[in-house]
Amino acid sequence: MSNQLPANPFETVFESGDRDRLCAWAVSEGKTWVQTREPAIAQHLTRNKEFRLVATGVKGGYLKIFSTPYTLDWVRKNLLPQLTLKFPRKNALS
Repeated sequence: MSNQLPANPFETVFESGDRDRLCAWAVSEGKTWVQTREPAIAQHLTRNKEFRLVATGVKGGYLKIFSTPYTLDWVRKNLLPQLTLKFPRKNALS
């Protein structure tokens, strides 16, 4: 697995088109940030030693941003789908 930045280093990946709930972007080589507005997802990431809290929102609602050494490609293929299955949107239509 390559640790190189994507062609566009500011490429952001969203899960289910809901960027406020869960998204990720590469900030440097070997570093990806994952953002969430869901407390349950933030608690899950806090318990994982590969994720470190780097920012917290102070105005406008709940916001946590975590740093991880995983590549953006890995996060896109593995983490985001796993989190959206484990923590489905509360207002998702059946």
